[in-house]
Amino acid sequence: MVLGILFATYVGIESYLIAAVGVVNQIPQLVGDGGGGILVALLCATAVVLVWLSPLASGLIFLLATVVSGLAGVIYQDNVTLFWMLGPIVLAIVNFTVYWSQRRQRQSGQWTESQG
Repeated sequence: MVLGILFATYVGIESYLIAAVGVVNQIPQLVGDGGGGILVALLCATAVVLVWLSPLASGLIFLLATVVSGLAGVIYQDNVTLFWMLGPIVLAIVNFTVYWSQRRQRQSGQWTESQG
């Protein structure tokens, strides 16, 4: 989940800078776009923390971050924010794959105490 942490950090810093420029120059579109990106970063950071407790819940939060990023990109007409949708989508797919793999191993009896 190092990629999730790096992604959340990058998006958070970039979005903060966008929002700060919007506040200084009184451009509401930049403030909103930056705020949407900060929300995406916070959702991704929350999902990364939850991945150890529940990959399913983490994947759902990553999907929510995807929706928020898409809405912010469309509302504020920002292609970069739309591009940021790829990060949470990939991380959600990884989480769901891990969840289904673990579930299949538990059901088939291959899950041992040393694995979890």
